[in-house]
Amino acid sequence: MLAVKADAPWKDLKELSAWVKTHPAELIWSSVGPSGISRYTAFDWFSQIGVEPTKTKMVITEGAADSMTKLAGGHVMLAIHSVAEAKAMAEGGKIKLLAVLAPKRVSYIPNVPTAEEQGVIKGVTVSWWAGISMPAATPDAVVRKWETALAEMVKDSAFRGATDRLWMNLDYLNAAEMSAFVEKQAAYYTDIAAKIGIRK
Repeated sequence: MLAVKADAPWKDLKELSAWVKTHPAELIWSSVGPSGISRYTAFDWFSQIGVEPTKTKMVITEGAADSMTKLAGGHVMLAIHSVAEAKAMAEGGKIKLLAVLAPKRVSYIPNVPTAEEQGVIKGVTVSWWAGISMPAATPDAVVRKWETALAEMVKDSAFRGATDRLWMNLDYLNAAEMSAFVEKQAAYYTDIAAKIGIRK
């Protein structure tokens, strides 16, 4: 999700992108670290709109809460985070959500278009995900037990209700699917890290 301050002049990501193309040195944006996912997403965006990333100003924050606070206070102009991390500030009217980086609109914020709908950041989907890992030598029987428990957990109505309130989407992957997903993500971000210059 890409967000700006509530009173920012841009109504969507397309407008912001057009402005950044002509004013790259004026863009101040936040990242949770020099190799945070926000930086990788920004690199994808800058690459697609033809902007040299080093011409913009990246501000390193101490996490999403710090980033959102800086955005709401006008200390940075753009923040890139998960939908859940933007929830409080968005509901409080402190920030404006310009786009989500998902294959389709997010049910919790149906009025916010995807970046691809706007013709910006095409072919890029960003997700903040979490998984459970175990030592490689963990017996298959133990892995299967965890798989079963987690598959049941994501179906639990109380659990889903709690994640809905946090604007969190739930997707379940079994061990094999998760391993394949992690490998694909690692390859993708390793490639971007090399392009950015933070990995030799």
